[in-house]
Amino acid sequence: MNSKRVRSALLSLTLCFAATFLPAAGAEDASGPTTLSVWCLAGVQTEMYQKWKALYEAEHPDVMINITSHESQAIQDVMTSALASGAEDLDLTFYWGGAAIDTWARDGLLLDLTEITKENGWYDKKNVGARIYETDALGNFYFTTDWVTVPHYFYRTDTFENVGVVPPESMDELFTLAAKLKSGGYEAWSAGVLTRWPIGGIFNDILARVMPTAQFEQFLNWERDPNRSQATAEVFRHPAAVEAWGYIKRLIDAEVFVKGANAMDDGAARTLFVDGTSAIYNSGSWTPGIFVNEAPDLEYDYFNLPPINGNVSIPAGYNGLIIPSYIDETKLPVIIDFLNSSFGKEYARVVYEMGAIPDNTEVSAADFSEIVHPIVRRIIADVRAHGDVGIIDALQSPPHRQGYYDTIASVFEGNISPAQAAERMYQTAVDSLE
Repeated sequence: MNSKRVRSALLSLTLCFAATFLPAAGAEDASGPTTLSVWCLAGVQTEMYQKWKALYEAEHPDVMINITSHESQAIQDVMTSALASGAEDLDLTFYWGGAAIDTWARDGLLLDLTEITKENGWYDKKNVGARIYETDALGNFYFTTDWVTVPHYFYRTDTFENVGVVPPESMDELFTLAAKLKSGGYEAWSAGVLTRWPIGGIFNDILARVMPTAQFEQFLNWERDPNRSQATAEVFRHPAAVEAWGYIKRLIDAEVFVKGANAMDDGAARTLFVDGTSAIYNSGSWTPGIFVNEAPDLEYDYFNLPPINGNVSIPAGYNGLIIPSYIDETKLPVIIDFLNSSFGKEYARVVYEMGAIPDNTEVSAADFSEIVHPIVRRIIADVRAHGDVGIIDALQSPPHRQGYYDTIASVFEGNISPAQAAERMYQTAVDSLE
């Protein structure tokens, strides 16, 4: 048997015992305060964890939480080695749910939270996020904290009014709308192609509409399937995948996106939208919180991409935390207490302020109607009305994700056709089997 897996199993038993019998968080310890080192993403997520830190430390003066921020690419680059070596100062870290976590779990690098989850009733306190990331024959290694939806198509209401256009109700209207905006002296749509995920979100959105549900689920969760094979990888070159890449190519060829989009990151794209150069900008449910700080006077609204085949899809993903298997057992009760505290109303308030939605059944947007942005409340209503779907790039391991993003870049550069884009995703999947 894999020695790492044995180590993980034994450690899980030890830590579950520790969680039951060690002193509760906040107890005095002659060795001094307990220090937790937490990694998270730079930006609004760092702000969220800094506020959680302040809330928890105020109630537990014998605990100190150190927050380290990483850009998204950086945290992907260092996470495997950090978990494997145990050399980093790391007790609790953000990561996207999905295949990378499955891989680390199989290698014995993560703490199995299954029994801890049961003991603390976490599944009953959450919506559906936690259960999505249970791993077949392994367990649960992911504590979901909040969920986000992406993409949403934000538009400047003042610009639309100036040009005399309204949000599109069909894909053909989207192209007509873009042409009118450009004739009116505006760029139609700014998208941070260099950042990749904004276009990935559009592709995901389209694919979820044109691909049959069973195949879409297979496409989405292919890397998590323990029985994945070259045969099951055929889903990546399914005719619906070619069709979805074709829609992206149509948008590019019609010059719907701002000139130079392929060399533009998400921040630059948002700046063009805020300063009025472009009329449309796609991002996620966290964006209204950013606009409150960056552009409080901005006049904007959002629409969902016009239905294709009569469907509306709202791709969604869950953010969360993982615990390294090497965790110091004396810290585990503090970590569990910290995670339990995250269900409190003040912690949920912070999540809403960030523009995300707590994975928490004990609170709702109505509890914080004075601080939850009206657009965020509408997004929640949209999800309730239409349902949501998983996010492809949040459920792939870094090598597969990079192949996906390279494909996006090549489509924008005009180097490959929609059929070749689908073929490239298929080949990336096959290569990952070796």
